[in-house]
Amino acid sequence: MTVEEPRIHSLADEMVEVYTFLQAPIGFVIVAAGGDYAYAFTLLTMLVVTILTVALATTILYIKFSSQRNLYKLIERLLNEGCLKPTD
Repeated sequence: MTVEEPRIHSLADEMVEVYTFLQAPIGFVIVAAGGDYAYAFTLLTMLVVTILTVALATTILYIKFSSQRNLYKLIERLLNEGCLKPTD
């Protein structure tokens, strides 16, 4: 008999990772700024812009190279399962 880990644990792990990813730049800025709010705001802005630049570049590459093929597969699957009705 095998025991399978409940799926909620993996969801909780992912939530902890996302929270750490979001909290780490803020914690870094608070420690690095040492009470200087203008410096803290500048550092936080630079970190957010850097993260958004990487995320947007990844999204643009996905849209450019993979989205059409994956969207076609999704539509075909929905048609085969009867979730969508084909139009003439």
